[in-house]
Amino acid sequence: HLTILEHSASSYPDAPVFRVPQSDLLTGQVHDWSSITYSQFKHDVKFTAHYWHQVLKSDSVSENSVVGLWLPGMAYQDVLHIYGLLQAGYVPQLFSIHLPNPDIVLELLTK
Repeated sequence: HLTILEHSASSYPDAPVFRVPQSDLLTGQVHDWSSITYSQFKHDVKFTAHYWHQVLKSDSVSENSVVGLWLPGMAYQDVLHIYGLLQAGYVPQLFSIHLPNPDIVLELLTK
């Protein structure tokens, strides 16, 4: 994942990789879409990796540890969390927010 991102960001820095909806704050209706380029995505991943590295290091979580993420998986921020953890040296374990019983997910995350 990270190697492909690195290659794509250097080969196609201005090419769009994501289109993110812009919503009205009051109604929630999408009124426009903005493009995220490969170079912006790479920058955002590095920023997110720095954030996760600082947070997990302060909690004494060693690199290469498995870190559980309970995400919807449908937003740009979700992708940043996944790639950011990878870039920071951790192994993301994904759990869908749509699982019917949150107790099971919380038990697995605790372990």
